Amino acid sequence: MLPGVCVLIGLGMAMIFVRTKGHFKTKTQALAAIAARYGLFVAVLLSLFIGNALTLNVLNGAQPPDPARIESKVLPETKVDIYERVGRWLNANTPPTATIGVTELGVMSYYAGRKTVDFLGLSSPQHIADIRHGDFLAALLREQPDYVALSAVNAIYNVDPQKEDWFKTLYKPVMQFEDGRFWGSPMTVWQRTRNRLATPITLNKQTHELSDGWHVLAIESSAREAKGGEPLRLRVQLRAGKPIGNRTLRVQAEWVGVGDGLPVVSRLIATDRWREGEVGWVDVVTVPRAKPTEGTYVISVRWLEGGNDVRAGYIKVQPTQHIVIPPNTQFVPLSDGVEVLRFGSFGASAICNNAMFDVPVLWRGGQTSTDYVAFVHLRDASNTTVVQSDAAPKNNGLQYPTSVWSAGELVADAHTLQLAALSQPLAAGKYSLVVGLFNSQDNTRLAVVPSAFRSADGGVVVGEVEIKDGCNS
Repeated sequence: MLPGVCVLIGLGMAMIFVRTKGHFKTKTQALAAIAARYGLFVAVLLSLFIGNALTLNVLNGAQPPDPARIESKVLPETKVDIYERVGRWLNANTPPTATIGVTELGVMSYYAGRKTVDFLGLSSPQHIADIRHGDFLAALLREQPDYVALSAVNAIYNVDPQKEDWFKTLYKPVMQFEDGRFWGSPMTVWQRTRNRLATPITLNKQTHELSDGWHVLAIESSAREAKGGEPLRLRVQLRAGKPIGNRTLRVQAEWVGVGDGLPVVSRLIATDRWREGEVGWVDVVTVPRAKPTEGTYVISVRWLEGGNDVRAGYIKVQPTQHIVIPPNTQFVPLSDGVEVLRFGSFGASAICNNAMFDVPVLWRGGQTSTDYVAFVHLRDASNTTVVQSDAAPKNNGLQYPTSVWSAGELVADAHTLQLAALSQPLAAGKYSLVVGLFNSQDNTRLAVVPSAFRSADGGVVVGEVEIKDGCNS
């Protein structure tokens, strides 16, 4: 550009000379005329000199501007070479069926000759929506390609997964390319060393308000069981409300006990980029420490800046099993693979009719996505329920929803029956104990497989207890 400007200046000087010829009255004007006469010639020489100097400067390895300056980001010639090297390496060192993740499809994809995921390209409606929302990690989490090529600067636009624990757990660096002319140098090729995170399953699909018209519509997880050191993908479906500027969405799996949880993960949400009423997903990944606390975890979602704390959906860290099943015991089957232990006679002695006593219920887990409530009924000879307990199942005293039960897992539940709260004391005699599970949303019971121990109303008769009167208050 600069040599061309010199030529234009020279042409301008010559034009001035032509227009003013014959009107010089002083030596100064005469010198100006000479300069104008020969200006074009001088400009051409100057342009040739500057152009050759710039060319020599480039050939001698001139460096692009500081990567922090915008000028360095508009020099395509500085990245073509390194992109070609990366692409050729991928072609020579990856299986033909491998998938590659890149931020610029052209050169690397051409030389790699592999199926390529373009993180910044508009490849699907979901991808377009993610980019409009400013979510540049969504495509990486959705696709989880076999190899990923990322630059050291602006790895995926304004985010860098290379600094995040989940990415370094899922991928390992296998090759690095450097080029001092390229503002993003070095470029690192990462290989996925673990299986893809599983397709998320729904933990909760009820509507909960965050604030300002923003709602959580669903919560998903790549697994119902979290394991130490293994990345866990959590997805939150949002429905947009009013634009409220940038907000930090905080997501954590919190232990149902006190003061513990899996590592907190957060995502910056540019709410102004969402259309009011629009529905979209936000993905986060947490990596549990090596030995997380055993038990149940509830997913907590909230704005860090304030609003409601939405707590919905459960996962677990598998508790250590300490239960020994006595020989010759009998489990009665319900639906979805769930079973309950029939214990026959309850206790070695009769229960006072003004007592409070605990009924142990031993479940053997199946696989159900519904969080059921357990019921325990004490029934008389006419099958009338005289006292009952309805409560979410627990395992050794801690909340343990049916949605996290595993097939064959033993769950030591217990329910308290309070006879003293009855308006009339129970008559002495034998009473049956009937248990089961029901959905609190519609009061439907989990069906019991027909057997001799199935009650007429769809419970399981697990045993009987003798009640006596005349006990001291």
